[in-house]
Amino acid sequence: AQGLAERTRQKAAQLSGVLRLTSAEDAAGLVAPVIAEYQRLHPAMQVEWRPNDRLLDLAAEGLDLSLRATGPRDSSLRA
Repeated sequence: AQGLAERTRQKAAQLSGVLRLTSAEDAAGLVAPVIAEYQRLHPAMQVEWRPNDRLLDLAAEGLDLSLRATGPRDSSLRA
């Protein structure tokens, strides 16, 4: 019975499902290794990567995560 309980706990702790993410189209070289490592660590997870350069409404698009990067801001600009 203890073995069954331990296997059940381990299975419950394992991530499963689909992670839907987006990033800029030209970020493939940065995103692909991260996705590969994530899937290595969480083999029961599926990852859908939807490259897109538009700003998106994540909820409306059914996305879980958006990876974006920007350069340094121009400190001379004022609102």
